[in-house]
Amino acid sequence: MRIDIGACRSVLLITNNHVGNILFCTPAIRLLKTRCAQVQFDAVILDPRAGDTLRHNPHVTNVFVAPRIKTPRRRFLRRLARSYELVIDFNNDKERNRTDRITTRVLSKSRAPSHEKHRVEENLEFVQSILDCSLAGVDRRYELNPQPQDFASIEKRLDAGDGEILVGFHLGSRKKGRMAWKAWLGRRAEVPKIWPLEKYIALAQALRRADSRIRPVVTGVRNEGFLGRRFVEEVPGTINLIGRTSLLELAALMRHLAAFVSHDTGAAHVASATDVPLIGLFGPNDPRRSGPYPLQPGHTMIRKESMDEIEPDEVCTAVLASLRQRPSVPRGPAPPAVDPG
Repeated sequence: MRIDIGACRSVLLITNNHVGNILFCTPAIRLLKTRCAQVQFDAVILDPRAGDTLRHNPHVTNVFVAPRIKTPRRRFLRRLARSYELVIDFNNDKERNRTDRITTRVLSKSRAPSHEKHRVEENLEFVQSILDCSLAGVDRRYELNPQPQDFASIEKRLDAGDGEILVGFHLGSRKKGRMAWKAWLGRRAEVPKIWPLEKYIALAQALRRADSRIRPVVTGVRNEGFLGRRFVEEVPGTINLIGRTSLLELAALMRHLAAFVSHDTGAAHVASATDVPLIGLFGPNDPRRSGPYPLQPGHTMIRKESMDEIEPDEVCTAVLASLRQRPSVPRGPAPPAVDPG
């Protein structure tokens, strides 16, 4: 599989669709650009809803967003690939081969997905096999790049008072956002990785009893507005940002939070790309495979056989312990970005 990428002028990277899966590619993309600085790397995202994930990424020159529908997407990829000397495909789902009939040379993963290894490591090992390089000391952190305007936008939306402790809760998922509220009540089993809304509400209430300075901030996509309305009814004073943040604004929000609670969803991976203390809730999914990576001292993972087995009191204890370890939160604009060069 080894090829002299340094001899190429431009390489097209096919990433993935979900926010988390794209973030899992960012350490490998950074490694490629670090080792082949003179090569222009462009990237394709396979879902418009995740289009901001690589925006402003310093290791990628151009970002393209493919159509969601399978047949137009394949035509789009075939046409786009003609302009490149090489295509690197980070997807290893052979049942959804997106690179068939591409005439440009394609390097794809050959190994089946591991059930023990995190996807970040799989992507790095894939690049290692191409470059024949060592992974010792390689930066494995996810990369998101919110801009000053994203931080400014969040500043306007937050009305936190002095002394308030903001704790974030991500209530939904993309699939839940497509369900009406009444339908969701009877179809929760279709999304087994979601922690029930009533438990998030109970958690927020327990935190406020423990410390009256705690103020919840709820996030989600626009179609999950019904979750935010129900949460605010039960927990008055909540800052409801559901449907009011872009992906990069969500990353900027993390700077204002003392802790962030989320089940296995894109928002948890966004939090992992920042330094906010994260309490991750996992049921059937294994965080060793798709959780925050690499685990930081401020990360707490709670995993049970099913999400219903995770109790609010247990999560409350984890959040309070996290708050004790982070007594203050830096507010205001982010520090100036450091030029990666």
